[in-house]
Amino acid sequence: IQEKVFKQSCSSSSCHSTLGGRGGLVLDSTTTYENLVNCVCANTAAVNAGLKRVVPGEPDSSFLMIKLTGPGIDEGEQMPYSNGKLNQQALDAIRTWIANGAPRN
Repeated sequence: IQEKVFKQSCSSSSCHSTLGGRGGLVLDSTTTYENLVNCVCANTAAVNAGLKRVVPGEPDSSFLMIKLTGPGIDEGEQMPYSNGKLNQQALDAIRTWIANGAPRN
């Protein structure tokens, strides 16, 4: 997921790189896990709803999946913003990773 999705679609210099850090989120190979799993969101609506970026075992309660598949009012733009929507294979891979407990590897 890091190499085939985040690196290619999410971590450009203006988005979730160490330079961009949009939404307080950096998705580089050394910090992605720590910045996603069980982390509080920067989005106010998500915080108010009690959402975290990734809740292991709960893809439907993970703000990452919400942002990738269609955020609601006040939850910001669907991601990835500048690269177009992820294909179904990438979405399924992320959903499966979260459903399987979001293991570090």
